[in-house]
Amino acid sequence: MFLLFIAAVVLMNIYVWWRLKCAFVPRSLPASLVLLCLILFFLFSPMFVNRSQSAMMRCWSQFCWCWLAWSFWLACSFLLVDVLNLAVGCVSHLLNKETFLFPLVPDLAKGCIAVGVVVFFSVWGVVEAYSIKVRQIDIDCPFAPEGGYRIAYVSDVHIGAACSQRKFNKIKGMLDGLEADLLLSGGDLVDGKGIKEENMAKALNELKIKRRIGVYGNHDVYTGLDYSRRLHEEAGFTLLENEGTDVEEWLSVYGETDPANGAAPETPMPAEGKFSILLKHRPDAWKKGGYDLQLSGHSHGGQIFPFNFLVRMQYPCKEGKLQELEGGTRLYVSNGTGLWGPPFRVMARPEITVFNLRRKIK
Repeated sequence: MFLLFIAAVVLMNIYVWWRLKCAFVPRSLPASLVLLCLILFFLFSPMFVNRSQSAMMRCWSQFCWCWLAWSFWLACSFLLVDVLNLAVGCVSHLLNKETFLFPLVPDLAKGCIAVGVVVFFSVWGVVEAYSIKVRQIDIDCPFAPEGGYRIAYVSDVHIGAACSQRKFNKIKGMLDGLEADLLLSGGDLVDGKGIKEENMAKALNELKIKRRIGVYGNHDVYTGLDYSRRLHEEAGFTLLENEGTDVEEWLSVYGETDPANGAAPETPMPAEGKFSILLKHRPDAWKKGGYDLQLSGHSHGGQIFPFNFLVRMQYPCKEGKLQELEGGTRLYVSNGTGLWGPPFRVMARPEITVFNLRRKIK
């Protein structure tokens, strides 16, 4: 599957190169070859950039991730215009027209349209990436105290190259303003090694929400289990690995390990007579029932249009909506709070979720 994905991305970039060449340097072989080399360099160089490299290399890696999004938007734009031209040609032929029914879009216009689409989505993507939404969800919980109980939930913060200091400060400030009783992390809190990540972890330890619990995500594993564990501890999080813990007399939280670390998930069934929450990074529905609430993330809601629709093919559970599963477990999949790869979000707004546990919901 991974090799198939790489092949598809390479073919997509070759198509983008051909269309850019036809649009802007149709008669210059040297310029065409330079353009091809640049595109392939943008595409493959992130594979050779280590997570702990210098700030300059991290910036270069981020630019290449931008190119991945740009090339996808370019390819979609070129393809739509090519399909439009093909449709005009076919209809004109069927109607026995000596000329095209409508003028075909020329190559230069195709290039200008595609570049305009990329600029539009890039601006949109940066604005939306910083427009973090606080989503409030009320849940009926007969065990909750009289005044209710507030749980803040983040997922996929991705402390690392893709998390700017400005965005991190915004996330931290928003969490401080929630006055929550408990903070839960659905995985992928850490996504890089270095001074930046360590400083951010220490800053999280200053949050006003004193009780914090989390689980590993796949990027925590890729970063290194020992390193991620240390940063979680510095951030004040208790990590759960196929185990549970009692937060209150009436509230228990369980955490399932991510398959990326090679360990099989063996999360115990929850105790009866308590409100139970399962933290499970990937939004695979818990099949056994028993838990009152499952919190997941991982998919980022697709992060950039139109990946939103592609992600739904793998993870059919819709993000941002509380869903009832077989066995009585309610599932919530977060859009994610941070970013991975390209620093854009288009039609997948980042979020911090607040679950208000109350004795009776009218």
